[in-house]
Amino acid sequence: MMVNYKFLGLAVIIVMGMGIFMLACNTPEFEIESKVELKGAGQVSGDGTYKKGQGIAVKAKPNEGYEFVKWMENGRKLSTSWNPLIVRDVRTLIAKFEFKE
Repeated sequence: MMVNYKFLGLAVIIVMGMGIFMLACNTPEFEIESKVELKGAGQVSGDGTYKKGQGIAVKAKPNEGYEFVKWMENGRKLSTSWNPLIVRDVRTLIAKFEFKE
């Protein structure tokens, strides 16, 4: 019996004799959470569960009287902007805002 297969991104199609079988491969999903360090200083968006390798937009918008300074994760500074953020793992991002003088 001859077996043929073809990988199509997230699925494998197998042809055996008269039958065709499709095996779905699950792509891992990861939770992305964004928070504001100083309550009332601004707003963040982009939280959710996303597939590994997916590009997403995580945004920080300051409220009146504040300015966005940086993104933090586990106490270290991240880029002040990225577009898009590529999902590779679970992440908790903290938006740091400062009072505008």
